[in-house]
Amino acid sequence: MARELGLPVADKNDSQEICFVPNGDYTAFLDAYFREQGQEPPRTRGELVALDGRRLCEHTGVRNFTVDSARGSGIAAGEPLYVIRPMPQRMRVVVGRRMRTWFAGGYGRAP
Repeated sequence: MARELGLPVADKNDSQEICFVPNGDYTAFLDAYFREQGQEPPRTRGELVALDGRRLCEHTGVRNFTVDSARGSGIAAGEPLYVIRPMPQRMRVVVGRRMRTWFAGGYGRAP
């Protein structure tokens, strides 16, 4: 559509980040916001777990993960692991193979 309208952004890559956050560092952005409000940023460290419930490691903060994101897990698993379900109330992040993210999100059936 952008190309049809002759817009200069037609050949730009899609952005997956929040456009108004400097350097894409939304954790620092949120921390600064809390401090501006006179509050200490919440502690959100917790467990990174596999689909089968195995604890893989401790993560630095549940707010650092979004569904289908692969970065930030900090573990070598032989293949990329993607966030399937962040569970902020339990400070837990469930990860798995990319294909599984769509099924866990309710977009289709697991093979």
